[in-house]
Amino acid sequence: MARNRIIKKEFYTDQKIIELEIPERLLFIGMTNFSDDTGIHINSAKMLKCEIFPADDIKVSYIEKSLLKMADLGLIDFNEDRSLIRIRNWSVHQKINRPYPSKYEFVEGFSEHSVNTHGTISEDSSPNNNKKENKNKKKNNNIEKRKQKFTNQTLAEGLKHTPMIDPRICDEFIDYWTEMNKSKTKMKFEMQETFDISRRLKRWIRNDFSSYTDNVVELTDEEIESQKMKHEAFKRAEAKLNVNAKA
Repeated sequence: MARNRIIKKEFYTDQKIIELEIPERLLFIGMTNFSDDTGIHINSAKMLKCEIFPADDIKVSYIEKSLLKMADLGLIDFNEDRSLIRIRNWSVHQKINRPYPSKYEFVEGFSEHSVNTHGTISEDSSPNNNKKENKNKKKNNNIEKRKQKFTNQTLAEGLKHTPMIDPRICDEFIDYWTEMNKSKTKMKFEMQETFDISRRLKRWIRNDFSSYTDNVVELTDEEIESQKMKHEAFKRAEAKLNVNAKA
């Protein structure tokens, strides 16, 4: 859901912002409106076009290139499998009263910082406390990885569908099926005897479970090809997750 955001006067003379073309600056401002309260947005150029340039002759391929340019300039980050975007220095520029927690887990790619801040044990920590803490962290990380995998697979189904499924439908679908059981050990979709995401998502739309079922987006041939490339990226990310899980 779009929200009002703060655009400071320094924005217009920022050294990184002035490297962007005027449509790219408008894209960045629009991203602040449509990102969640932690600065995270789904990495979908098609979705951004529908939200920010609904009646403008701005191509999806232009938005994709603009996002890469913003990342090179250090304005945004992509998560590990490039399914999400996060605006840098979000909390510095946006002061939000009672922010909503993000529904997404933004897993950063491999870096020296990520190694130093995740899974390390400080020298003055108690071994027993660390053992218990690491056990709980491992359990929580396992749940989050399963949820992230389910989220990525659902978003991939939405992207490859023709016409493309409204991402808000995918969000509702994900929220419903990733609800935890009372013991916080399994999600709702894991308690089903069988669960085919593609079939369940189509049934979700067909049975009018979503309030957005009329919002499908027609794609051009160029945009369909772009969505197929994104789906291939999702598949590679999923394969990487499977390899890491076996290691």
